[in-house]
Parts: sequence; structure tokens; C-alpha cells
Amino acid sequence: MRRGRTKIRRIEMDRSYHCSTKVDRSPSFIEELIELGTRRAAEFRTERGW
Repeated sequence: MRRGRTKIRRIEMDRSYHCSTKVDRSPSFIEELIELGTRRAAEFRTERGW
């Protein structure tokens, strides 16, 4: 059974991170990512009228 197409959208994070952050598990860094992701997700939804 074929399904309809799924459109994938990307939420840009507004800044770049060095590859070393892939292994950074510090609480302050995780908190920064959560805060940034929350803000960007809200902007993403607003831009699309969701």
C-alpha cells in the first residue's frame, strides 16, 4: 500500500557547534541545548501558523 509523501522540515539552531560537542554531556551544555531547542521550535511553529 502506498502512502502520501511526507515532508521533512528542519529546525535550524541559529548557531554552529564544534564537533567536540557531540561528546559533551555537561549539565550546562544540555540545558543550553534544551533552551535553544525550545525557543527555536516555538519560532518554527509560529512561522508556519501552527
